[in-house]
Amino acid sequence: GNSALHLAAWFSSEEMVELLLEAGCDYLVQNHQEMMASDLAHRRILRVFRRFARKHSIIDPLLLDSIYLTRHQREDEDVNEDEN
Repeated sequence: GNSALHLAAWFSSEEMVELLLEAGCDYLVQNHQEMMASDLAHRRILRVFRRFARKHSIIDPLLLDSIYLTRHQREDEDVNEDEN
């Protein structure tokens, strides 16, 4: 299932995403489709994840790839990996 952070990201609730992140919500947890909350986020919400990552000097590659690559770029990378 989805965590509260997944739902807040999906429904584009900036305030709730920020509140959950600052409260220590696990931003790397994956749902049943192996997606993190940031994978479900729309562009406006990705900015919240980016601000949080900068503020807390987060360097985790999973989060950084998720918030800085577009969904289309991530899908292209998956296709390229499958071809190799």
